[in-house]
Amino acid sequence: MEKYQLKNLYYYYVGKHFYKMYNLKPKVFGIGLNRTGSSSLGRFFEMLGYKHSFECYGAEKLKIFLNDKAALKKEMDKFEMHEDWPTAQVYKLLAEYYPDAKFILTLRDTPEQWFNSLLNTSGQEAAPFNKTKELIYGYGVITEAQREELIGVYENHIKEVTEFFSNTPERLLILKTSDKNKNDKICDFLNISRVNFDFPHSQKRSY
Repeated sequence: MEKYQLKNLYYYYVGKHFYKMYNLKPKVFGIGLNRTGSSSLGRFFEMLGYKHSFECYGAEKLKIFLNDKAALKKEMDKFEMHEDWPTAQVYKLLAEYYPDAKFILTLRDTPEQWFNSLLNTSGQEAAPFNKTKELIYGYGVITEAQREELIGVYENHIKEVTEFFSNTPERLLILKTSDKNKNDKICDFLNISRVNFDFPHSQKRSY
């Protein structure tokens, strides 16, 4: 077992009893990359009544969160649920900071489908968003030439996340965009009563 996995186990089991003792609502973090249904996930948690961040962070603010642990913790303390950037990049730290937190990895059905969505929406976003993509992926504007490289980034992210939570699988839920009854799966994962409204589709597209 890796050192980080032992540390993750320790913080999880200590924090689990703390949150249960004081009846606190554990935080939830969406850690899928963008174009995997992360916006819909955030919207669903708003419907559940979670305090959720509405801000789409720009590149400069993201740089701060990726390099300043105190600033990251201060920002995450404000919310009960957060998804997309920067949570997908700093989930290991968040697992330590919030030992009872739950994590949801959103995925497209295939890596190719994810890249196609990234490619087909590239150039449609405002210029500041291109700077954010450049910070995360190394490219502001996505082209066909980056297909193999970025699919590798996507697949490696999945591999690292699943390995990290391999010893605490109860902390991780994996959701694909085509999954049925996402609302039920999330409620069961959180051990809360199922809801009578459907999972939203904030940016539903055919690609």
